[in-house]
Amino acid sequence: MIITLDEVKTILQIDVDTNDSLINMFIPLVEQDIVDYCKNDFIDEEFDFFSSNDITFVNSDNSINLTNISTKKIVANDSIRVYKSFRNNQVFTVSSVSTNKIIINSIDTIQDEDESETVYITKVKYPIPLKFVAAKMINYQLTTNTDEFTPGMKSEKIDDYTITLEDTIQGYPLSYMVALQRYRHLFKKDLFSSLKVIL
Repeated sequence: MIITLDEVKTILQIDVDTNDSLINMFIPLVEQDIVDYCKNDFIDEEFDFFSSNDITFVNSDNSINLTNISTKKIVANDSIRVYKSFRNNQVFTVSSVSTNKIIINSIDTIQDEDESETVYITKVKYPIPLKFVAAKMINYQLTTNTDEFTPGMKSEKIDDYTITLEDTIQGYPLSYMVALQRYRHLFKKDLFSSLKVIL
């Protein structure tokens, strides 16, 4: 994942646990917003992706299963992206790895899926500066999900006091999204846009 709960709270200087569940819910949502806006899956190009039609996904233990999957050089806290599955095409955070099984962090949910067509799995590597942007985006979600905020409102006047809100892109302030420009691509950058994979 781009950022952990502890990192969000450290950056935003939050020292209470009141919104922990909400922050955990916003982490993958903000992560997907960043990926979509940047048109960039942030694939770790130094990692050799792997693929198989024997990969299965099990909801009961939140796992990805494949014989000898432990040899694929994936470790706890890695972010991995699944491609070409029926129900599990997304980024997951690894909790643990055993010989034939990757257990996914509880922040992400695996959907049951039996072996089928060839599924591709690769590692994701997010640039460290994205943590600061993600934390701001999460904070924005926390503050805009209150009764005091009116979606779409450009300004508000109370007596002689006027508040003017910043323009938004994808529902976030323009200044946040400008910080993502250096990671943005004109065309989608994913595993299959790389020369590594020829379908």
